Amino acid sequence: MNLADIDRAERLVVIDFEGTGNRPKVRIEMIRSPRSVRLPGVIIEIGAIELLRTGDGWRKGESFYSKVNPEGPVSHVARGIHGITAGELRKAPRFADLHERFFAFLGERDPIVAHAIDNERELLSHELARMRLGQWGEKPLPGRWLCTQTLFAELFPRAPKSLDAVCDKLSLDRSHRQAAHGALLDADLTADALLAMRDIVSAGFEPEEAVRWRYARR
Repeated sequence: MNLADIDRAERLVVIDFEGTGNRPKVRIEMIRSPRSVRLPGVIIEIGAIELLRTGDGWRKGESFYSKVNPEGPVSHVARGIHGITAGELRKAPRFADLHERFFAFLGERDPIVAHAIDNERELLSHELARMRLGQWGEKPLPGRWLCTQTLFAELFPRAPKSLDAVCDKLSLDRSHRQAAHGALLDADLTADALLAMRDIVSAGFEPEEAVRWRYARR
């Protein structure tokens, strides 16, 4: 999907996952795992925000948020990024306990927006396969994904493409992200980045000119 596709929609859902930092196993390892072995999850936090069409523009609507018990360890590298420990997650619902509510929030056909969608799809694929609701390595919800990192790369091909770098380039305030990342915070910033890039394209400016225009409006 691309920017033109979102203007044919009435609702978008912007999502972000925080993970354990333990990479999902490759498909062949999963297939070889005994069925009696309960594989740990990889998602520990879900954040999602809906964008609703209002005339020619968009506004933020409802949000979805939950911590998730992965039933397994959280790597020290991941803890350093989001600050969430395994101990904090013991009383959180498992993905199996909340996936129906989450998928209801995603809707049946609404486009799904994420920054670096391969990461989100990989984590979601693991959780669904773990529940036997999908095949190992299968890309879930095909045809619905829009990647803000890819959109940004098309506008600014030589610029760094992390979410922090995108926010800085587009003059978006990310000061509340400096202490720690969070799924709902990152989904909110991704939504802001998407709408800022849409404004740039809609205004007909060259990207760098549009960025200067955005800075001037601050």
